Amino acid sequence: MSVTLIEPLIKLIIENKIYDGKKANKKYFGGFCKCGGIMYQKFWFETKYLSMLVSECEKCWRHELLSFNGTELAWRKDVKVINKSNFVNFLKDKLNDSELKALIASISGTEYNNEHFNSAKKKLENINLSIEEVKALFSV
Repeated sequence: MSVTLIEPLIKLIIENKIYDGKKANKKYFGGFCKCGGIMYQKFWFETKYLSMLVSECEKCWRHELLSFNGTELAWRKDVKVINKSNFVNFLKDKLNDSELKALIASISGTEYNNEHFNSAKKKLENINLSIEEVKALFSV
């Protein structure tokens, strides 16, 4: 099972399903890292049955997901992080070339193929990612 965090949007992807999260309020302890460093809570995600915590190591910057069923740890998994600089690569995995070009043209305010743009929009919405969020990420 792969776990990916779209860090600037605070979205967690598990098995192609995206969950919205919230930033941790303070620098709370979030476990110990494999490297020996201390992990701090970064984001919380809630589902109907699970609470999920993404922690970040203060020493090596590794991210880990801890999933809780109530107060019991259900599972833990390493997290791949997508930040603003590698977000286009994430989009390349989700959209074909024509859809990506139309999306980027739309964001930059240039002429684009509306059919390809609508296809891109639909694909992103199917994974719980709105065009507005994508546009906001590029304009930050």
